[in-house]
Amino acid sequence: MPSSSVTLALSISLAGLVACSHDPATTAAPEKSTSNGTRQAPRDAPTALLAVLGLIQDSQQLSDLSVEHVGRHMGQTLQQATDGSPRYGFGVRLDDSWNYGVLLDTQQKPRFELSFNPSDEAASMQPLCQLDYAAFAARLQGLGLQRSAVLGEHGRLQHETFSKPGLQVSVYPQGESAGNAQHLCVRMVSIP
Repeated sequence: MPSSSVTLALSISLAGLVACSHDPATTAAPEKSTSNGTRQAPRDAPTALLAVLGLIQDSQQLSDLSVEHVGRHMGQTLQQATDGSPRYGFGVRLDDSWNYGVLLDTQQKPRFELSFNPSDEAASMQPLCQLDYAAFAARLQGLGLQRSAVLGEHGRLQHETFSKPGLQVSVYPQGESAGNAQHLCVRMVSIP
């Protein structure tokens, strides 16, 4: 998993985006329009992960990850960072315990990230785990990506990479809860 300083910086930058997100009572799937024609991001974890799978399926190489391409797949226009840097994103509050953020950094090589962020580190991932880690990984393999584990201390799974020529995806797991740590959920997806 990324270093705590990177995670903290990402969480802080996405917290502002989450605060500006749409009304959580509204629900829509990716690439759907509201009655006034605006698009809305997924309002639940499984739909957000399915949108990422669509993005991966329609991306042949890293350079495909443009602001427009990511926004189209994630169902919402990405907003540029307030400091004017080439970072774009948005955040969505899922419930009282969880939000997710989408980040696209286009500074040198594009870097995409979808991360689920708790308001309390002890929050159970159970509400986010309807499309769990195993099912998400199987869908990536179904798209033709080759799977490779990255192990840490004592053989513990840090993350897995899924790759095809021109594109690599990293998927970071987290146990559902303290009482069910063996059931893995998707905590973050990043490209590259």
